[in-house]
Amino acid sequence: MKKITQQEFDALPRDDNGFKICPGQTDYSLIQNFGALCSFGEGCDFGEECSFDARCSFSLSCSFRQGCVFGAWCSFGEECSFGTGCVFRTGSIFGVRCSFGEWCRFGTWCRFGVRCSFGEQCLFGEGCGFGQSCSFDARCIFGEGCDFGEGCGFGAWCVFRQECSFSLSCVFGAGCSFGAGCRFGQGCVFGERCGVGEECLFDEGCVFRELCSFDERCSFGEECSFGERCSFGEWCSFDQGCSFGPWCVFGVGCRFGQGRRFGQGCRFKNRETRP
Repeated sequence: MKKITQQEFDALPRDDNGFKICPGQTDYSLIQNFGALCSFGEGCDFGEECSFDARCSFSLSCSFRQGCVFGAWCSFGEECSFGTGCVFRTGSIFGVRCSFGEWCRFGTWCRFGVRCSFGEQCLFGEGCGFGQSCSFDARCIFGEGCDFGEGCGFGAWCVFRQECSFSLSCVFGAGCSFGAGCRFGQGCVFGERCGVGEECLFDEGCVFRELCSFDERCSFGEECSFGERCSFGEWCSFDQGCSFGPWCVFGVGCRFGQGRRFGQGCRFKNRETRP
């Protein structure tokens, strides 16, 4: 792979739209500041702490080392890989199967294709969108209104702000927390000690481990199941066939469908709540 020098990079021409056209299958590790409006071909290799301004575009299978910084509205093709601590601004777009190391940070409204993977403690802004089967390690933090496709997997202690939405069969590790108004599709699975804000909505068949907690006015579809010592705020509602482990606690005004099952020692805050 050819290693391009700074002088050679500076001499590359720009097209009629102002983009500097940069060849693929090239080693750019000697270049650190690339400026704006660069368009790179497939299979490019970049070094550590590279810096790109706005609207750069990268084709398939480009690789970046740790600490790279990208401007707003950059786009990346399939199977690009990034090291730890990379920073992406507003509106970045990624193709399928891109991979990211730990501590990466993303601005608002970023978009990711299917099967992207992320390391621990990545940070995402508001309104990010993810395709199906994306995977996230522990302690990632997401802004408001993020949208996730089917079958995404999350490690322990991830944090989600208000109104995030999840499609079918997403899996969450222990201790994850969700803000108000989040929505979940069928068959999502939650680890122990997960915490949920007000007015979250769960479709049928979701599974919750022990010691999960829910604020008021959450609603659950058919046949959801809960482990031991889960707690619910006021006015939560459950469709038919839901089951609860021992020692769960329910707030005032909770409502239950037919065929519900309660473990021993479940406690209801007032008589009207008791089924």
